[in-house]
Amino acid sequence: MYSKTIVLFVTIIFIIPITVAAQPMIANINQPVTTDFGIYNPYNIEIAPSCSSYTVEPGFKNVINFNHIQFFNKIYFTAKEESLLAANHFLVSRHRQQGGTGYREIYDIYNECRDNNIPIFVTTDAMLHTFHLCFDYILMTIEQQKFIEHLNQLLTNLINTTYTQFNSATDTVVIEALTRNLDFLTTAKILLDSTYIPPFFEGHYLEELALIEAHENFIESPIFGYKEDYTQYFPRGHYTKTPALRHYFLSMMWLGRMTFAADPKFGLSELNRSACRSAIFLIHAIQNTSVNDKSAFEIWERIYSPTVFLVGKSDDINIYQYETIIRQIYGNNFSDLPVDSLINETLLEEFINEAIQLPGPEIAYPFQPQGFRLMGQRFIPDSYIFSELTYNRITSRRYFPKGLDAMAVLGSNRASEILEEMGEFAAYPDYAIRLNQLVQQFKNYDDKTWAQNLYWNWLYSLMPLLFPKGDGYPIFMQKSAWMDKELYAALSSWAELRHDTILYAKQSGAWTGFTPRGLCRT
Repeated sequence: MYSKTIVLFVTIIFIIPITVAAQPMIANINQPVTTDFGIYNPYNIEIAPSCSSYTVEPGFKNVINFNHIQFFNKIYFTAKEESLLAANHFLVSRHRQQGGTGYREIYDIYNECRDNNIPIFVTTDAMLHTFHLCFDYILMTIEQQKFIEHLNQLLTNLINTTYTQFNSATDTVVIEALTRNLDFLTTAKILLDSTYIPPFFEGHYLEELALIEAHENFIESPIFGYKEDYTQYFPRGHYTKTPALRHYFLSMMWLGRMTFAADPKFGLSELNRSACRSAIFLIHAIQNTSVNDKSAFEIWERIYSPTVFLVGKSDDINIYQYETIIRQIYGNNFSDLPVDSLINETLLEEFINEAIQLPGPEIAYPFQPQGFRLMGQRFIPDSYIFSELTYNRITSRRYFPKGLDAMAVLGSNRASEILEEMGEFAAYPDYAIRLNQLVQQFKNYDDKTWAQNLYWNWLYSLMPLLFPKGDGYPIFMQKSAWMDKELYAALSSWAELRHDTILYAKQSGAWTGFTPRGLCRT
């Protein structure tokens, strides 16, 4: 007799993709890959699915534990549920022993099955959810034990250096640029440590702090002179767990979003000149600052590099790029030069011409200029996909992306079918064209792209869920309902990934033409 096990809960996926014959995954890493962080060694599993076929008799007569499950688990299936179970050979249900509203954790159902001697079928949902818990815990632990203190010391010492620069300056243009830096750094410092008393008591930082505290407007930044989305300054995810994490979130969000403009777009020349002066002085301060016998740059890297491994590289210009240009234009003794000597307008013009030729962000956020960010938010492929599939990257006025967009680009034909059923292709003609282009683009990525950091590799690990299971797999896995279940699982795991990286990952944005904010965020 065949013993039927019922799947009652779903969330998602696979840590290590399985290699199967003729499977249509868009990527398949089967050789070691050299990355910036070491050798990525895939754990390859070659399988040839060979499960025997079976049939379920009417009334589940040949399912030997069907009545056992209902009796001990107090689950009494409705007629519709029995029909689905008979057709698909599995059922996703919220039912719980003794009634109730459902399961709070995946392991609840395993505990319940163990207690009632019910066979357990471990799905990839449990594995991926466990990976999420480990990832989020590791990130939170590093932040609490290392990053918060590193950032606190870095900001304190940079403010002190910048204040020294300010006191030594005599040129009014230099003083203006350094004032912006003091406001910028002081805002970040007070967001991190509300007890901090700055060396000066007035400035635009007070206005910025008020806007951040309100976190409800999309208006011009008093310090930077372009529109900022202050609704972003609302702690989410694990950053709500302690006051220290909440403060860290606000400070890093500020440092990750605010841009010293170096933008080739017409009409930004004055903004560029002013912001680039400040950026040059900020790099000068970093080069002349130490923290406990370590350079400020090294402390910055102690935050930046681990988060590159976890999430990715900055999507905007960073210290590495600006230092290279500065040395070319101002010389290798740049850090030894007095600040007043750095106001040379000819050299500034040369710097700006080089800066605006640097690659702009791949995830362009409406209203924000291209330029330098001290701790810029990171490029993530799904935000890139969303930005490319919404207005104004496509002419169709598609303002809101869907999680299915990302799954379709990762290789899910079922996601594409659902998008078509929802009318997305018919409503937005150039959306379908751009989607197909992105599918091809992602198919062409090499192994190093998918192995470059944990964010990309997490998305890679979802791919086995997205292709159909054919002959040799259990009958229930060959059903279309299982494909939908797997797609739900992939979307759920992806949602946990976004949730875990909410602070560092760069969101996409779409123009809407609506008021008052005129912007959609994803």
